Amino acid sequence: MTRGRKSAGSDPDSAQRKSSVKSDLTAADRPLPAPRILLLAVTVGLAAGLAEIQWVSVVIGTGIRVRLSAHYVWMIPAADVLFALAATVLLLAVARWRPRARTPRAVTRVLVSLAAVQLLLHIGSLHPAAAGVLALGLGFQAARMAGGRIARLLYRTAPAAALVLALIVAFFTVRMTLALRAEKRAALAALPVPRNDVRNVLLLILDTERANGLARDVVPHLARYADRGVYFDRAVAPSPWTLPSHATMFTGVWPHKLSAGWGTPLDAEHATLAEVLAGRGYVTAGFVANLMFATRGTGLGRGFITYDDYPVNLGQVLISSSLGRGLAAFTTLRKLLGYHELLNRRSAAEITDAFLDWQQRNHGRPFFAFVNFFEAHEPYFPVGYGGSALWPGRRWTKFKHAASLSNGESAYIRDKWNLSPEETVTHASAYRDAIRQADVALGRLLDELDGRGVLRNTIVIIAGDHGEQLGEHGLFEHNNSLYLPTLHVPLLILPAEGLAQPVRVAQVVSLRGIPATVVDLLGDEQIEFPGRSLAAFWRASAGGGVASVAGDTAFAHLAQGNVRQPWYPINRGSQMFSLTTSRWHYIRNGDGSEELYDWENDPSESVDLGAQPDAEPVLRSLRRKLDALLQEQ
Repeated sequence: MTRGRKSAGSDPDSAQRKSSVKSDLTAADRPLPAPRILLLAVTVGLAAGLAEIQWVSVVIGTGIRVRLSAHYVWMIPAADVLFALAATVLLLAVARWRPRARTPRAVTRVLVSLAAVQLLLHIGSLHPAAAGVLALGLGFQAARMAGGRIARLLYRTAPAAALVLALIVAFFTVRMTLALRAEKRAALAALPVPRNDVRNVLLLILDTERANGLARDVVPHLARYADRGVYFDRAVAPSPWTLPSHATMFTGVWPHKLSAGWGTPLDAEHATLAEVLAGRGYVTAGFVANLMFATRGTGLGRGFITYDDYPVNLGQVLISSSLGRGLAAFTTLRKLLGYHELLNRRSAAEITDAFLDWQQRNHGRPFFAFVNFFEAHEPYFPVGYGGSALWPGRRWTKFKHAASLSNGESAYIRDKWNLSPEETVTHASAYRDAIRQADVALGRLLDELDGRGVLRNTIVIIAGDHGEQLGEHGLFEHNNSLYLPTLHVPLLILPAEGLAQPVRVAQVVSLRGIPATVVDLLGDEQIEFPGRSLAAFWRASAGGGVASVAGDTAFAHLAQGNVRQPWYPINRGSQMFSLTTSRWHYIRNGDGSEELYDWENDPSESVDLGAQPDAEPVLRSLRRKLDALLQEQ
């Protein structure tokens, strides 16, 4: 008998369950209005940004150096919101053909995946592709719950959640801004009263500019001011890359005795020129274009009341987020777009504007200003570079993007040692064009100071921090050898004291002498820096002409670090050293092998004399000098 049996379809509990499932499915697959989707994107973007901020704060708290602007507390959420909005705008565009792209399930899948990958990319040991797969898995899992009670609650509370999250970001931003302003006010208030007769000091660094090839037509403004000051024909940098070279110029201490390295900032063991001059009442400021190794986080900002490094622009906002850095490092995307420039690059013109504006607002005290131009550092592009797979045009096909999670925005030319002779010439031409751009800004900066009447009371030191290889010894870039193209740099000093005529110094000098030279010119005998004051060269020239003082034996050091090829000279060991005299350039590689070049008669270093028997007396002398220097305390 079937009368007493109930059919499954007549079971009220079963019907209710089916109705509930049907209701949930309907809620999960019902298209959302566009304003609600955009509001959800803002909410998720702000939440992901706040999570990233906490992650970065923990990393900073452990003492790890992070290459981010001090404004990261608002830049990261802003970037994450922009990425979320871009994703939802794309969804809305797709929804014109596939309406299901606007359902809660689809929106949840995209936004949760996006937020997850932004956090997972902070795990350095996790490959970006693995982070993407894990994020997609989390997104699909969240999409399964898109029609549930919790999901509907989140949709309804999105406006309030967005407001609360925005207020939290605003709180962090205001707190950060007030803290920076209070720090600057306290530093200015703590400055002692300076002497009445002190002069300003301007240290202008032409990042990556080598001396070889700086003809007057390439640097007409530098040449024009060289006619008014002291130009050193054989200035040698203490290191072939930025951080240790700057650190030595700031402290007078040889780079192998400093903490400044590939993964470590300059510590507080040695006083910097900025600290010493601030202690004498100088208002100090730095304006930096090299955002890889000259930011405040490298330790170079110590002693500067104002340190203008990371810009506030869209590029910096985007790469403040982990996803932005990941996209900037995506080679295929770079090639597709045909864009290989640094996203946050600061031009010499921009740096000049920032310095001149600051100087005009801070004219009540003597100043020490550090200005860093980055034009000659890669990436620099040949004239006519442009076009892409999407927008064809004239193309320089060798460009490739290479980056790390630490900065994520640098572009380099791939396998330069395989460039044809014609391409090598084009590459060198692009380098010279970059130097010309920096020279234009240099001329405008000095001309404006001259027009304001400031230059006549300012000690100006202009130097390259290191050079660049353009194919010599089969090498390009820098930081991979100690050959002279990486060490021989321009150096000009306008001593702000009367010279009967310009002075040309033919002897070898080291950039190590910069801080000692500054305090010598300021006449403050209470300050001492290691190294030799370069003022002796023009003071001994009897008012102008050619200096007759004996030159230095210039030391240089390079430790193994950010190099990509096993056959680079630096990869023969953990570190290498060199000494440069008026005639000889001696290199000791990490494996103990030696090289010797006759700079005077072989300026291109084409013949290694190290294995020749008659070079042994010279080698013996230079070995003793190097060993004695390395043993100094």
